[in-house]
Amino acid sequence: MSKFMGISLRIWSNGLGLVITNAGKKEKLSVDKLYLKLDSALRALGTLNLSKAHPSMYFYPLVESSLPEDLLRAWQRSPMSKDDDGTSEKLAMLMKFLKTEAQGEQQIALARSGFSDEPQKKQDSKKKASTSRQEEDVPTAAGLHEAKVRDKECIFCGKSNHSSADCYRAHSMPPEERRSKVRESRACFVCLRKGHAAKVCRAVVKCKLCSKRHYALVCPELSHQRGSPDNRNGQAVNQASTETSSYQSSIQCDGEVLLKTVLVRVRHQNKNRTVRLLFDEGSQKSYVTSYTCNGIRSKPVGEEVVRNVMIDGSVTSPRRFNKHEMELSSVDGKSKRKLLLRERPQIGGIPPRAKMGPWFQQLKREKIWISDHCQAPVERADIDILIGGDYREQLMTGRRVDLKMGLFAIESVFGWMLCGPTCSVEQSATEMVIHSYLSGDISQLWDLETIGIKDSATKVSREENEIQVKETFQKQVTRDEEGRYVVKLPWIQDELKSTIPNNKSVCEKRLVSATRKLESQEKFQVYADIFEGWESEKMIHRVHHVNSVEPGHYLPHRPVFKPESLTTPVRPVFDASCRMANYPSLNQCLEKGPNMLELIPSILLRFREKKVGVISDIRKAFQMIGVAEEDRKYQRFLWWEEERF
Repeated sequence: MSKFMGISLRIWSNGLGLVITNAGKKEKLSVDKLYLKLDSALRALGTLNLSKAHPSMYFYPLVESSLPEDLLRAWQRSPMSKDDDGTSEKLAMLMKFLKTEAQGEQQIALARSGFSDEPQKKQDSKKKASTSRQEEDVPTAAGLHEAKVRDKECIFCGKSNHSSADCYRAHSMPPEERRSKVRESRACFVCLRKGHAAKVCRAVVKCKLCSKRHYALVCPELSHQRGSPDNRNGQAVNQASTETSSYQSSIQCDGEVLLKTVLVRVRHQNKNRTVRLLFDEGSQKSYVTSYTCNGIRSKPVGEEVVRNVMIDGSVTSPRRFNKHEMELSSVDGKSKRKLLLRERPQIGGIPPRAKMGPWFQQLKREKIWISDHCQAPVERADIDILIGGDYREQLMTGRRVDLKMGLFAIESVFGWMLCGPTCSVEQSATEMVIHSYLSGDISQLWDLETIGIKDSATKVSREENEIQVKETFQKQVTRDEEGRYVVKLPWIQDELKSTIPNNKSVCEKRLVSATRKLESQEKFQVYADIFEGWESEKMIHRVHHVNSVEPGHYLPHRPVFKPESLTTPVRPVFDASCRMANYPSLNQCLEKGPNMLELIPSILLRFREKKVGVISDIRKAFQMIGVAEEDRKYQRFLWWEEERF
């Protein structure tokens, strides 16, 4: 302010400055700021040398005119404005009124902000940015919720329960219509979200068709190469039908739709269980069954009252649910998440699991592993965990692979999921065979009907080997002094005798286990009597001295119970297939011999040729044949002395 300015001019300058400032601004001046400005102006005028009059005599009208309309109305209604003792006192009452209003505004602002330390400047800047919208719309809680949902809604169908890249309706649209939808909604062509342009988008997206930076839904190559993804799927189905038409194959949908299910391992403290998890886009909350909570002994950490809105629009009555905090991990344990789930007695029905089909070949090429398929082991097929909108976006990675026949694979942090309608491939083949040889082998009539009737012996090389083994075995058959047949073990190679382990340590452990089982069923003495009977009949003999350097082999044995048998309710069975580490078993070192099952049909036919059939049985035929002395050390077994350990 210039020093040559007169006193009256200074008074009018201070007063008119406040009036013009308040009138020129679009926004209303806050009460606290207005009071501070008026107080400073009055103090400045008070310092002037005014001998004849106090500044309040001619400053009161200017101060009153500088007030906003709503504040001026409040001043006129106030009892302080009715004091007519003098203009000086009236100006003091006005300043006192403004100070009271300023204190009240500060208390209201403090109560609304909840004792927050956020600067008022940030709130003022937010108010300035939304001034135009506040003049038109009334701020409500419903409007705030609508604004949040509007930012996440799909640009193709307008729904907010999925992203634009996962829109199922968009797959049925032509490519041009999809791009026009993006342009109309003013969304980004890279991430398909509103609010920014593609040139400033920071999303990491890669097209599966052209490897450029956008989703395959809006790829320009679709319009002049293959068409939309759905058309490509349709062409794949048609090609598959054409290729297999010569085999009279048909592809038809069986009506099953695969949902977003994955196997997870739920854990609470030291208890864990493998269950099926379902991602439900129509649910707001996440749930877990009481079966799983009881199985892992989870205890509630709180309660929550929930009302459900059904598909027909009806609302259920409020129900109280227990809340459980659980740790969910993938089957391989690489990814883990802690979630707060609500307990329910049951979650829906039993969604179908992924079946084996041609789509698994494509998954194999893409190196995608589906955990929830029909052959994956799981305790039960029910859904035990349902993930709603509260955790869905946190658990989805955003990766998606389109497969043939309308299926697609979606990745979550717990693994890949196979979704969409499934189609079954039914094949039928008609075959007519005319056999014109009268001298055909009659065994071919049952070759295709009897399981195990033939094996690889049909090969010429195998037949020649079996004939040679049989001839060698027959040449080595001798008789001992008592007239009993004695044979040698048919070793594949003689060098295997030195490589076979003794298995003594394994036999000792299995002997202790078998003894405990016999004693628990009170069959030990019956089992011991069998060995004593074999020893008395000279089928077995005791080995008193064993050379540890000399090669040998021990056979473990176990009891087999047969209660319906009156003669042998329990009998020993020797395990010649027992292996030790990387060494071969005894059966692997011996020749198998010919397949004797092939002789059964011819024996049955000869049995029916005559009126009378004769059959005989040899008691313990296997024990009646002796083993050569040099091979007996490979058929040792362990048993207790009279005084057992």
